[in-house]
Amino acid sequence: MVRNARSGPPALRADPGTEAVLLPRGVRPERSDFVGRRAVIAALSDELAHARLVTVTGPAGVGKSRLAREVARSATNWSKDGVIFVDLESVSDPALAVEVVAGMLGPPAASDVEAAVVRSLMSGEKLLVLDCCEHVMASVGGLIESLLRSCPALRVLTTSQQVLHLAGEHVFPLAPLAVPDEERLSPEALLAFEAAELFVSHARAACPGLALDSSGAAAVARICRSLDGLPLALELVAPRARTMGMDKLADAVEAGMSFSETPLRGPSRHRSMEAALTWSVGLLSPGERRLLEVLSVFVGGADAAALANVLNGTGLQQREVIEGLSGLLDKSVVSMSMMTAEGVARYDLLGVVRRYVKAGLQQQGRFEALARLQLAWCLEMVAGAEEALISGPHQTRLLDLIAGNQANLRGALEFALGSGDAEAAERLACGLWRFWELRGQLSEGRRWLERVLAARPASVARSPSRETSYTHLLDGAGMLAWRQGDYVVATSTLEEALSLASDCGDVKEAARIANHLGLVALFSGDVVMAEGLFERSRDALERLDSPGEAALACANLALVAIEEGRLDEACELLNCALATQYALGDRHGRAISLLHRAIARYYLGDSRCAQEEAHEAAQVFLELSDERSLGFALLVLAAVLARQHPALALELAGLATALRERIGADIPFGWGARQESALEPARLALGSEADAFVRNGAATDPTFLLAQVRAAIPGPPANSAEEPWASVKLLGHFQVRHEGHPVYLAPQVARLVKLLAATGQPVHVEQAIETLWPEVDPERGRRRLRNVLARLRRAVGPIVMREGQLLLLAPGVAIDAVRFSDEARQAIDAFDVGEGGPASRRQARIAAELYSGDLLAEDLYEDWASDSRERLRRLRLRLLDAWSAAASAEGDLAEAEACLREGIEADPTDEGRYLSLARLLAGSGRTAAAAAVLSRARAKVDELGLPFSTAIAELDAILRAGSIGT
Repeated sequence: MVRNARSGPPALRADPGTEAVLLPRGVRPERSDFVGRRAVIAALSDELAHARLVTVTGPAGVGKSRLAREVARSATNWSKDGVIFVDLESVSDPALAVEVVAGMLGPPAASDVEAAVVRSLMSGEKLLVLDCCEHVMASVGGLIESLLRSCPALRVLTTSQQVLHLAGEHVFPLAPLAVPDEERLSPEALLAFEAAELFVSHARAACPGLALDSSGAAAVARICRSLDGLPLALELVAPRARTMGMDKLADAVEAGMSFSETPLRGPSRHRSMEAALTWSVGLLSPGERRLLEVLSVFVGGADAAALANVLNGTGLQQREVIEGLSGLLDKSVVSMSMMTAEGVARYDLLGVVRRYVKAGLQQQGRFEALARLQLAWCLEMVAGAEEALISGPHQTRLLDLIAGNQANLRGALEFALGSGDAEAAERLACGLWRFWELRGQLSEGRRWLERVLAARPASVARSPSRETSYTHLLDGAGMLAWRQGDYVVATSTLEEALSLASDCGDVKEAARIANHLGLVALFSGDVVMAEGLFERSRDALERLDSPGEAALACANLALVAIEEGRLDEACELLNCALATQYALGDRHGRAISLLHRAIARYYLGDSRCAQEEAHEAAQVFLELSDERSLGFALLVLAAVLARQHPALALELAGLATALRERIGADIPFGWGARQESALEPARLALGSEADAFVRNGAATDPTFLLAQVRAAIPGPPANSAEEPWASVKLLGHFQVRHEGHPVYLAPQVARLVKLLAATGQPVHVEQAIETLWPEVDPERGRRRLRNVLARLRRAVGPIVMREGQLLLLAPGVAIDAVRFSDEARQAIDAFDVGEGGPASRRQARIAAELYSGDLLAEDLYEDWASDSRERLRRLRLRLLDAWSAAASAEGDLAEAEACLREGIEADPTDEGRYLSLARLLAGSGRTAAAAAVLSRARAKVDELGLPFSTAIAELDAILRAGSIGT
């Protein structure tokens, strides 16, 4: 609720440092000092100054009752007519709750107990504290409403795991205590965290001579994180430090030790953590318990869709899942956070709660069945990830999806290995190894792959059904070993994988592995072997109609040319690779090629272009969280900037080294000496201060340094305009930027911006309300719209304007879909009149880069976006067709091929593009690739149940006869 101006008694403010001499009625003496929460007591007292009813909510063991007692104590200093504290925990019959309250106030009248309570509290300024209301909500709720209506000076503080849903109720969520976010803390720094302060206080009460050194501080940090900062759990565990020692206690807590062996005195639900959790779970409905059990197997939390997926087949509908989650939130059993990238709510359990629920499921023999359902969900998530992460437009989204669910995937891997399901573990690892490589999680990835390979039964090692996954696992293990500079292991592992792929006749996998072996040879200094492997890989992948991977091999081949001083040839190879990667939307592959071309241009003396392209590559690697490639790009930038910007160059070098050391990555053979040689001018310019800049760079955020690099690029950036004050991205994924920075908008706010930007025209207020919130009445819809507009202004400024009854985007707001449409139409017009030169094709390339995905791809079922989405899809296909024809006419067959392939991916049902591509490939002598295209066209025609084209049949016959004409 919104606070209103207060009338009545003065502000009820506590002095956290003051202890009342007399205990309020109903408050028992405490067994220990109150630790932490001083700011929380002040905030809660301040809330009572503005609200007559405040409910403290929070999970079991978070300290709601203890906080309420402390507030009650401090309230004796400012509540002049008294404080009454009533503990309702022991009330088993809700109908008796009012009598318990009356008994605390004095002997009640036998005729009407509630009326007697009202008369007792009617006069004077009193504070009534009702502790533990969740199980007697109905009767207590009615009493509170009567009291607030009849006692104008009374204030009521309640504690409850569930919101009471009373008029005028102010909810005060109580979070766990702050926990240390890292282990390497001094004992003094550790005790600045409330969870650690509480734990150490109780540990020293049990063992007065307890000393805390750096090792003990690290163990305490682990304990606090494992127990989620829950005060009750910390109090229960702390005394065991006397007999177990800190390190062993931390190990036991992380392993899920029981809390029941050392019960505390006090109310039954507070005597052990199990009792508190049993009390909480007892409040749940059967559907809520089922959801809680499913959530317990999601180690990293889950959204509603994932939970519904796992519950599919149990009879629980999606609507019931949403309602159940709402109930669990109300009862403070689960927590909710927003996944800002997608605007999706994620639900999670505290670790203590998860372990409690899991233990119950294991005792009942039901845990494995749920864990297998979650394992199936994880397998579905990573299915095809190995292929999708090689190249293509969805790398970023897939990387973010896996990163957001990494804890779940780790849990699934652990379960698969622990339960002996080696095949499921292999499928998970195959889907994850490229993620580990791209995100720089090299050591973790190698450990998982080693475990998965070791768990593989010897009887299936050469089984035909499992050889493919075994080959992929060896490929992944070899690549991660290469990334870390373990070239001997990488070579032997990849050679085994190549031999196995060749024996199985898997030509495509063999071509990939040859490319990877080439990288190992290049980094080891064997340039001749690397060149042969890259050429073998590129040629095979081109024949097999795998343009994205062929482009990567081509980019690697360019590195060999750079090594041998054939710089112009390297640039030509990279131009060819980039044309394909731009057309495919392969951001990561494009960044690799740009970085390689930046190296070539650095050696050619084109510092400006080298700086710009290395900077662009570094930005992509940063966005994809590929720290290994980012470090390499920073080294290139450092070399380029060494003479003109020595301080920045050394800072970049320091950060690159820090990134490389953090993830354990390596650089190519001989590049360390080249780096020192390139940085020598910077070191000479800065003298004794040089090392200080290197150290400073190692501790600097890469975003900040890349912004400095951007500012240091001379002249206006190529092919870019000044950043608009606000921009809206609709293609691929939705994003709003303000003054160059991305802004997160709540889903309801974002929908309004999406509606206006997607339609591209003003929208009537009533139409907007009906479109966005059809389920609410018009007046409520208008209030919601006013709220959304206010929140939008606070977040971004006046991006949306209201003129009378019309809503429209403000002037100057850039929309990527509008710019794509303008650029694409201009390029098509130029191509139509025969102007297919470099300028027109450059404009087409700009348009193609803007189209990073379908319009509002995450809102596929919004009717108001469908027309614009389809219109832009058709425009993109027209652009690709015209661009392909123009490139072919200019003799640029690689670019024409890339355009046709992108068109086929966008619309695999158009027979004409298959035919055009097959003719182009066959005309250049690539008959095997042409045959592969026709085979794919034939499969698609069969799938759609359409008649086979005469033109395709004729071309197919010509290819089979071994001759082709243009």
